[in-house]
Amino acid sequence: MSDFDDTLKHALSDEREQLDELVAQSQPGLIELLLGAFRGQSILMNIMFMVPGLVFTVLAVLSIFWFFDAQTVRDQIMFATIFVTCNLIVMTMKIWFWMVMNRNATTREIKRLEIQVAELSRKLGG
Repeated sequence: MSDFDDTLKHALSDEREQLDELVAQSQPGLIELLLGAFRGQSILMNIMFMVPGLVFTVLAVLSIFWFFDAQTVRDQIMFATIFVTCNLIVMTMKIWFWMVMNRNATTREIKRLEIQVAELSRKLGG
């Protein structure tokens, strides 16, 4: 190993416990992640996806009631198809929303890493 690697390992090992504790305390919960998706530049797009998601959820629930109230097999097939289609649309929207939350978490971790690298380079005199 080079001298730089030894210096880097030594610097990181001294503060490893403190950094682990800080990271553990600063991990946002589910509610913070959900609210974080409605901040920033993509708030309008997230709202535009949430409103139709709620509409399709209500339509899926209503189609269940209509399914059991239907008089013919043809109507039952139609309401079952509406239910499956609405559920697919809602699942797709939820997957997209979770991807947005994951992107926000990844961005947050990259920013933390940048701060740690900057502090380490400052301590090493770079």
